[in-house]
Amino acid sequence: GKNGELFSTISLGDTRLILVDFDEKLLVLHSLRLPKRITIRGHDENNYRFLVKAGEDIRQDQRIEALFSIMNDLYHNDPNCNQSNSAHIAVRTYK
Repeated sequence: GKNGELFSTISLGDTRLILVDFDEKLLVLHSLRLPKRITIRGHDENNYRFLVKAGEDIRQDQRIEALFSIMNDLYHNDPNCNQSNSAHIAVRTYK
């Protein structure tokens, strides 16, 4: 089979994380390649989400996810997009 790749938008800096457990549920995302979102529990008692895709380079996905996060920050900080009487504007991400 093909090897998969993991990607996350989590930045741990110089901190090392010990993986303790995998959540038994995974989410199959509805897109062309049907990527899976898994959750891994760390020794720090936090859950970390990762996007898993088999057989392709996911660096482009990382860049698009980062762009979507920036767009959501801009929407959130723009008074025209963040009025109480307007619909909430956001780009859906896999976070």
